Amino acid sequence: MKTQDIHSLANSETNLSESSKLSERCAPPSKWLTCLADETNLSESSKLSERCAPPSKWLTCLALVFAFFSPSFASDTLRTIRLENNCLVLGRGGEVGVWQAPPQANDTLGIGDVMYAPADFFKPWRHERFQFGYAKNPRWLRLDLTDTCDRHLILELDDPHIGEIRFFQVLENESMDTVTVGSRFPFGERKHPDFQFDIEVPANDTVRCYLHIPVSYSQLDFKLFLWDAASRERADKNETRILVVFFSLIFVYLLLLGLAINLTRFRYFWFYFLYVLLVAAYIFADLGLGFQHVWSGLPYVQHVSKPVLANAYLIAGVLFVLAHFNARRSYPLPGQTLRLAIYLAAGLMLAALALPFLPVGFAHFFSYFNSVLYITTC
Repeated sequence: MKTQDIHSLANSETNLSESSKLSERCAPPSKWLTCLADETNLSESSKLSERCAPPSKWLTCLALVFAFFSPSFASDTLRTIRLENNCLVLGRGGEVGVWQAPPQANDTLGIGDVMYAPADFFKPWRHERFQFGYAKNPRWLRLDLTDTCDRHLILELDDPHIGEIRFFQVLENESMDTVTVGSRFPFGERKHPDFQFDIEVPANDTVRCYLHIPVSYSQLDFKLFLWDAASRERADKNETRILVVFFSLIFVYLLLLGLAINLTRFRYFWFYFLYVLLVAAYIFADLGLGFQHVWSGLPYVQHVSKPVLANAYLIAGVLFVLAHFNARRSYPLPGQTLRLAIYLAAGLMLAALALPFLPVGFAHFFSYFNSVLYITTC
């Protein structure tokens, strides 16, 4: 009896140990539950952060919008210029102020009125080119210069066809220097086709400069450069070398072209020869070299040279196209259109001779119409 009890007790203990092992295998340990809880919390927090945090594309869009509109948020205070290199292109950094006063008789304003006007009348210009188009009102520009030592600087405006520019240099509210130049005055003692103004900056002082551009017959579109005087002289020599090489190559090309025409007997190529010659003459006049070296004492010729030469080389080019393609027989309708363009260009050449004596509004309309004709024909 005792032996059976012992065996049954042993079997029950054995079954109990096996069931406990099985429960240990099937039941998840407490650390597994802890890990599962942590993972659940992590996934919920990550979802929450994804909802709360702005997407990267939103940040990119905000950055682009800020970069695009940043000039509008910039300060309206003009920055005083200190030339650290040999040359500085003015405008983009807000160094130059443009007169933005309320509408009034701006053409009657003098340097005294502008000097003592409220500072907020001059707004910083933040573009590399000063593009005023066919301005119907005069333009006033202002900039301040300083340095720690005595400097000889040059302010350069790169459009040689502006009719009149007045330059004022002011130190301690007193006008030190006044210069009036322009294409309607003889070239005189100017050293460069572009308009250059000498500026003397005393050490540790500020010089304020004003540019006044009255209503112009031509389109106002120019750059402003600030040069160290010695560096501008070296750059001028390099420019002269480049221009000599350029026009020498054109001369050689025309010489070879003329010889080829004589040898091949293609007479209509003389229209092309004339076209290249007139384009070279137009470039010569457009750069202001004609006013500097050829007709320096004739402002009238400087005033009419560009429209006359532009229409002349347009006529030569159209004549070459008509002859080369035999447009009268092969393309009668386009040929008639091109011949009409020739008559219009010839009429504009004659009208250009009277431009200096006509109202400014008519001169602006003439330039518009001439541009349309040139673009349509080409």
